[in-house]
Amino acid sequence: MSVVFNESFRLRKRFFYFSALVLCACLIIGILFFGYIGNTRAQVATWYPASCLGGWKNTDRAAGIPNVSSGNDQMYSDDNSASVFDSIAQIFCGEFRGGNAGGRAS
Repeated sequence: MSVVFNESFRLRKRFFYFSALVLCACLIIGILFFGYIGNTRAQVATWYPASCLGGWKNTDRAAGIPNVSSGNDQMYSDDNSASVFDSIAQIFCGEFRGGNAGGRAS
């Protein structure tokens, strides 16, 4: 009886140590993973087209840095924007230039 008890106790002890090791490994991996996720930051790159063409009116005004501040929609007009009215037309812009985000965008 004592031999069976000792064997059973030894197996339980091994299982306990193995379970503790697996749990510690999972905790360490989880801490490292979430620590890495918490330290990521997005960098913003702003690009503007150098040239635009198409069926819109004043397509050249769509190129370059906007003259209107961001979030101020009331300032847009035909004098500073490309526009299209009562028709179906396309505008194509290309040759994008601008600042890159920390040297990562090219």
